[in-house]
Order: sequence, then C-alpha cells, then structure tokens
Amino acid sequence: MARRLALIEKNTCISNWRHVAPTKQNPADLVSRETTPAALVRSEIWLTGPEFLKDDPRNWPDPGVACCDVDPTVFEKSSNSFAFAVVDEEDCIEQLIARFLCLRKLKIAVAWLRRFIVFLCRRRMPNLELKKESISIEELTAAEIAVVRYVQRQSFGRWMIELTGGGQPLKLRNESSPVMKLDPILVNNVLHVGGRLDKAPLSYEARHPTILPHVSYLTELVIRYFHERVGHFGVNHTLNAICQRYWIIKAVVAVRRMISKCVCCRRRNS
Repeated sequence: MARRLALIEKNTCISNWRHVAPTKQNPADLVSRETTPAALVRSEIWLTGPEFLKDDPRNWPDPGVACCDVDPTVFEKSSNSFAFAVVDEEDCIEQLIARFLCLRKLKIAVAWLRRFIVFLCRRRMPNLELKKESISIEELTAAEIAVVRYVQRQSFGRWMIELTGGGQPLKLRNESSPVMKLDPILVNNVLHVGGRLDKAPLSYEARHPTILPHVSYLTELVIRYFHERVGHFGVNHTLNAICQRYWIIKAVVAVRRMISKCVCCRRRNS
C-alpha cells in the first residue's frame, strides 16, 4: 500500500484529484454496501458512472479538496516483514491421521469427529438425530471407510475417476498398472479388488478386499494392527490376516518394512 501511494504521489498532482461528494453518484459506494449482483447489473451508475462525467469538465462540481503538504515519511518503505502460512484441507487430514499410532484410536477419533459434525449441522437441520451414547460399531466402521476413502483418493484418484457406479469396471488407460491387474471395482466410493470369487464361501471383505497403497501411513497402521493381532508372527501370518480385509499394493515389501520396525520383534530376535 505504501508503494502504491508513493507512486500516485509521484506521478499525479493533488490539485487534479476529484472527489464525488454525493454518495448516490459514487459507484465505489455500491460495492461497499450490501448490493446484489442483479442490482449492480441494473445500476446505471455502476455501468456508466456519474452523470456529470458526460458533461464538460468545466461544469463538473467543485471537488472541494485543498492542496496540502504530505509528510514524506509516510511513504517510506517499512522494514517489517510478515510470514503467512496457508493451511490446506488435505494437510489437516494428513495431520489428523499422523497423530495416532494405533488404528483403533484413529477410528474412534474420526467417529467422534463425524458425530461432532452432525452436532454442528443440527443448527440448520434440526431433524438430524444426535447420538449421546458411546461410539457404536457402525460408527467405527463408517469412520474407517471415511479414512480409507480419503487415502484412496490421494493415491488412486485417477483410477477411481475412470470407474463408473454400480461396481462395474471400465478399461483403464494404463493396463500395466498394479491397480489394473486387480480388476478393481468401486463400491460406495471405495476401491475393492474385483475377480471371480463372488460365489466363493467367503465373506464379502475376503472376496473383495479393500485396496490400499504401498506407501501410506494408514497402510502402516493396518499392518501394525494385524501384526499385533497375530501375536507378532512373521510376514506370512501377517499377510494372511491382512488379506481377509485389505489388499496392499506390494504387500510383502510393505509388511517386511513394517515388521523390521517392530520393537517387540527386534527384542525377541536379538
């Protein structure tokens, strides 16, 4: 602002400045008030300016502005510097996920957050039901689906766009991709493994496990959860437990990397 004022002071003369005294003839006052776009389109002042601009400049009203001396220190460059941080919505979700070392605690936190969102929405939609009891299994499942859906959008967004609703897959552009080899289907905006196991005597999660990326903090939490669930056994036992619900891209490498960080396993093997 100081630089612009200095530029105006340098290239203009105060005696040439004009001021529109009647506020009804000042177009700048329209945008400083509550004026709708439709009213601006119908406003002649906004489109063409004040009526006296069409007359001879000698007939313009007296601006009523007197020349005065301006303190040159006003336009001196300030030495203060300011830093601004722009927080992205995706960064907030990533920070939320990274705050937890346990998958169960992450699901509980997201479930409470979703319930708080419902509480805020009740101000505009009073018909929404607000639960006051403890977090239910259905809410934990919905929270897990919400986190998985976010992680999949970050890693497999291009493939999810190329899939239609109803779980029917389309031919993807990159046929050599690891996702294409899984014949993916999209169910409730969640990417699952396709295949021909619809009639197999298995649960739906085992027949069509949820796809997770190779590198993701959520993937690490999932591997850690199942690794602890099987009693800190090796790679094969952990993979067998994971495949009942999830399909991780390059799962062997991801599981080995995660087990190598396990403190209990390192103590036992030392």
